[in-house]
Amino acid sequence: MSNVSKYASEARVPGAQSKVYKDECVYSFQTQESDGGLYVSLNDWTGMARKFIPQHSSKTNSHLYLNMRRIKIELPPPTQEEPPLKKPTILAIGVEGGFAADATAQFEDHHSLYCVDGDVHIPLPDPSLPDQVQMSIKGIIEASSASRQDDIQAWVADQLVPTKLAESLIQLANPPRIPPSGYVCGVSGCNKNTENLWMNLTDGYIGCGKSNWDGSGGNGHALKHYEDTGYPLSVKLGTITPEGTADVYSYPEDNMVNDPLLEKHLAHFGIMLAQMRKTEKTLAEMDLDANLSYEFSRIQERGKVLQHLYGPGLTGIENLGNSCYLSSVLQVLFSVPEFQERYFKQYDAIVQRSGKEPAADLELQLAKVAYGLLSGEYSVPEAKGPGSTADEKEKEQKEFAKASQVGIAPKIFKYLIGRGHPEFSTMRQQDALELFQHLISLIDRMERAKGSATSPTSVFELKFEDRLMDTASGMVRYSSHTDNIVSLNIPLDKATNTPQVREYEERVKALPAGQKVKEEEVVRAHVPLSACLDAFVEPEGVPGFISPVTNQPTVAVRTTKFATFPDVLVLHMKRFVVGENWAPKKLDVTVDVPDQLDLEAMRGKGQQPGENLLPEDAKVQEAEVVADEAIVSQLMEMGFPRIRCEKAAINTNNQNPDAAMTWLFSHMEDADIDEPIPKKQAAKGGDVAVSEDAIEMIMGMGFTRPQALKALKNTGGSAERAADWLFSHTDELDTMDAESTSSAPAPSSSQGTHDGPGRYTLFGMVSHIGSSTTSGHYVCHVRKDDKWVLFNDREVALSEAPPKEMAYIYFYRRV
Repeated sequence: MSNVSKYASEARVPGAQSKVYKDECVYSFQTQESDGGLYVSLNDWTGMARKFIPQHSSKTNSHLYLNMRRIKIELPPPTQEEPPLKKPTILAIGVEGGFAADATAQFEDHHSLYCVDGDVHIPLPDPSLPDQVQMSIKGIIEASSASRQDDIQAWVADQLVPTKLAESLIQLANPPRIPPSGYVCGVSGCNKNTENLWMNLTDGYIGCGKSNWDGSGGNGHALKHYEDTGYPLSVKLGTITPEGTADVYSYPEDNMVNDPLLEKHLAHFGIMLAQMRKTEKTLAEMDLDANLSYEFSRIQERGKVLQHLYGPGLTGIENLGNSCYLSSVLQVLFSVPEFQERYFKQYDAIVQRSGKEPAADLELQLAKVAYGLLSGEYSVPEAKGPGSTADEKEKEQKEFAKASQVGIAPKIFKYLIGRGHPEFSTMRQQDALELFQHLISLIDRMERAKGSATSPTSVFELKFEDRLMDTASGMVRYSSHTDNIVSLNIPLDKATNTPQVREYEERVKALPAGQKVKEEEVVRAHVPLSACLDAFVEPEGVPGFISPVTNQPTVAVRTTKFATFPDVLVLHMKRFVVGENWAPKKLDVTVDVPDQLDLEAMRGKGQQPGENLLPEDAKVQEAEVVADEAIVSQLMEMGFPRIRCEKAAINTNNQNPDAAMTWLFSHMEDADIDEPIPKKQAAKGGDVAVSEDAIEMIMGMGFTRPQALKALKNTGGSAERAADWLFSHTDELDTMDAESTSSAPAPSSSQGTHDGPGRYTLFGMVSHIGSSTTSGHYVCHVRKDDKWVLFNDREVALSEAPPKEMAYIYFYRRV
């Protein structure tokens, strides 16, 4: 006890906003449920496995740790019939309106105080401990964990936004009386007039909804009525419940909305909520059903008994709530040998040199994920309660073999890479490609800050050769640009089964109301990958080009080819496009992707004999592009602000409304989407005092010292605010380095773009299930030892039929 009293002054009591890392070890994936539990420092509230205490203690001068262990206790099965589960209305577990928590198990918490000096554990509670120590222990136990706080802040349910039109909605006098059932479409002779019917809340007109891809739905008569009248809100009749919920669509806002005055608006037509019964699926339910159809079954290989796999490199990742996009990208990244060499094989060294803020150290957290995925330590079946009899034990062993994995739950890593990012800091589903590029950027910046000779991300880097021909003079100019992916359009006109697709589409249109196409009868376009690649290198015109020779507007032709080929080729299939109704949709198409790929024929060859180069001092100009008012007007009619519409038209060179809409949807979340071109501002902060600990913490996240200094000075020295400031000023990072007074050149993260033969073999795929990048589910397949392995969150299994024709991102390795 005397030893504890000696160190009582170092015990700190966490506040309401303090970060207490008590869910997982900051150096590994040990948790309170692991053998030995977790040890949380009473000084800085960092949680760790016991083996990391000596290192942490020596760096932070901490001596007191709270040992937290959770013991799972299986509950007996319920003795009476359970009440039906309520449908979740928010994305949360164990809270009102959310998913039900697991009621088959409870946990017992066991706590003790560990003192480094003397290597002793003191059982708790112990009233003889110093008051400061007891308050610190109580505060840690009662505090929300760091990951829990992050989840609360990030997990904003995608609830419907109240419509702005409810208060001002005009309802016509002498409305029709709408009965509780027996609705028909208002268009005489409509062959789809008994389902998917929408009532306009202004005049009571009932029309059928839009047609779905499989022939269900309607003929769009409700939308046509809005276009004719301008009456803005409609309710889907079969979805009205006595509780006052229903699908309400706002045409001007082009979205599903919440009508806070729905009961009043319905009563205008004699509709009493108490008499209503829900008879049709909501759009959300229909979208979910669509996700569970062919695409879901094919990509996840449902209906097949897959052999579960365990061992090094075969570790699953727990879904942290719409985090499958992160899991899929991590599985592929850490199957790349360069990432394994950098972060897994150097794990021990990285842990040893980590600083005082391990949870904010990107290098450490990458090494931790690498160890978790590749060591095999967490690739074991999830334990079940032990049976007491021989038969129970035998049954238990069989269930054990079929169980999902323990896997890893990278909560700290997810928070760290999403910190300050408008999308990845949320709990919403995200685009796996955007996450891949975000990770590559973070890692590359970190390696540069550490002065690494090379970065593992360099294996993805490739250079393109851009050839521009001025048709007025016949002269050309060559330039190049680098990237880490190749984005490919899918040319549907190159499908190998076009006649069959057209015949199928005609059959769907002719289907009677309510009849759907059987899955086995669906005909999808089949497009060869070679056609997608050919379209990528095909010459394209440059609008608004001014010849630098004649100084007159003319036509220019731009051709892009490969200047170098990367070690790892990443092909992104542009499966998400803008549909005929201006809504983003996913192409229901398959792509014939070969295991082997030879791109040498697409390598650029530079200046050719007989080609004359444009003069070096002649500036290639493009005429100033002014937004086409016709395109702007069309976009504004859909409810978008004028400045966004103008930017969309200008950035697509006024090609057409379709191209502008595509650009607009892909830039909706840009921080400056509603702002004019930003002007440079002088740095603020003056002579703000900046601590070395704060600089070290920011640099641990992958930023350089000049970047850390500028951010801290602009945020009053706050490391927390400085990190967020940097993530919101990523386009100025190079400028910050250039402004540094240091004469030493900035270290390079790469020794140059790798090049070699353009011949590849397929080794990884990330597939998306669903109709939008902001919903659905991601899984990935990785080839290991000439066999394909399916990674579906914590499930890791031998793949029998990898869905190569349906992937979103393909990964090829040079051979």
